Amino acid sequence: MQGGAEALPDYEILEILLAASNPRGDTKPLAKQLIDQLGGFAAVLSADPEALRAVRADGRALGNAGIAMLKAVREAALRLSRSDLHQADVIGSWDKLIDYCKANIAHGAVEEFPAL
Repeated sequence: MQGGAEALPDYEILEILLAASNPRGDTKPLAKQLIDQLGGFAAVLSADPEALRAVRADGRALGNAGIAMLKAVREAALRLSRSDLHQADVIGSWDKLIDYCKANIAHGAVEEFPAL
């Protein structure tokens, strides 16, 4: 808490999210395995439920509550990024436009090409 959330590595943030859906278990091995197998924190949040369920650590897999938590966090992050865009001139800021596009399509399973 003293160092702030910025000081936490990705697997620890993921571990905290998973612990909220499974408060009695050790979520560190699964958090690390998800990041290793899926390719990073953003990839874990963007992965489809079947890919998340397929990852195992210490004989454990992610259940529906954990998957729902990860999907809710991703949607919250997207809505947060969108709220900034609604308050400013998006096209006037290329950086914000690129950030928005990256957040919405960078980790999708289907390739998208937005036309502006």
